[in-house]
Amino acid sequence: MTPLAACPVCPASNESGARVAVGPVSVASYLDRPQIVTREGDGVRLGLAEFDRWAEPLAESLPRVLAEDISRALGGGRVLVFPGTRAEDADIRVAVDVNRLDGSLGGTVVLDAWWALLDRSGATLRRGRVVERRAAGGDYAAMVTAQGALAATLADTVAAAVREVLPRP
Repeated sequence: MTPLAACPVCPASNESGARVAVGPVSVASYLDRPQIVTREGDGVRLGLAEFDRWAEPLAESLPRVLAEDISRALGGGRVLVFPGTRAEDADIRVAVDVNRLDGSLGGTVVLDAWWALLDRSGATLRRGRVVERRAAGGDYAAMVTAQGALAATLADTVAAAVREVLPRP
């Protein structure tokens, strides 16, 4: 999964100079595997793509992708990945819990994730849930592209909440 390319017209940058750290980001245990997970015909059974795998563990790539997409949505603001950075170095920390990020080939992919914005002390500033669906193509590359677009939707939602809580310059 890769972040979206820079947008030609982005919102105003993070002029407050606030530092945002993305993490921890947890993924449901059924997703924590090298194979891409699909939903089978009835939507209940799961399938594993034995020969189509993530380039790196989803639990490692998703925080980086979200950080890059949140930075893009904030117009190039200072967004870091936690735990690579210390929690106390961030003014706002974004915690994400991904319950679902799967779908069916030629069908629909689904993202279901809870998110929270935390201040330096760990107190919750905002929280929310994103449940989005997107049509997927008939191959794994198209499915992963759709999942990346869903991650960008999550990042845009989180970035909007970050803008609401950032101090005004």
